[in-house]
Amino acid sequence: MNQSPSTYTAVTTDGITCGHKHKTEASAKDCKVLRGLPVEIKTNPGRYIQPSRATRYSEAQSKIESAANALEELASDIEGELSEEKPDLSTFTRDDIQATLDGADGDRSDGAMEIQSLYEEIENWKSGMEGTNLEQSMKYGELEECLSELETANEADGITIPSLPDGELTKEALENFASDLNDAVSELQNCAQAEPMFPGMY
Repeated sequence: MNQSPSTYTAVTTDGITCGHKHKTEASAKDCKVLRGLPVEIKTNPGRYIQPSRATRYSEAQSKIESAANALEELASDIEGELSEEKPDLSTFTRDDIQATLDGADGDRSDGAMEIQSLYEEIENWKSGMEGTNLEQSMKYGELEECLSELETANEADGITIPSLPDGELTKEALENFASDLNDAVSELQNCAQAEPMFPGMY
């Protein structure tokens, strides 16, 4: 959560405040308005700051990239071991692999959810212009372009993270699994490459 920094106000035992919002407690204690009087310091919590759409998209994009990187590393580890003359298949346990898959799917889901939210916001904005003179404006065109990029990024919502193969983790099973992982990585990376430009309000 984004918040502005907390501030501090000096308050006397009678409830009289200095009326200022200081950046530090030391500054509040030394406030010239109440200097020389016994004071307590009141903390004013920072206010929530709504992040910009660009910031929200960047964070969602990072989630998608994180999912792709985790799967790519897993596929690389599997392919590296299988390329050995005598691969040690016991290197890979179901629990470890499943933990990686679950983490990647969680990141994919979180990123996709935020992207979907952004898509709906921009779509609603654009819809509000339809049927008016604003439909011919530059802003309307910018919203269309933004939606096009978000549509590509939004494909992350439909990407399925590969499941562990049933039965014994044989060499053939792991080879096929690594191939499925690489396919998912390519799809995720394609989504993460979308770069929507979010129009300003004015």
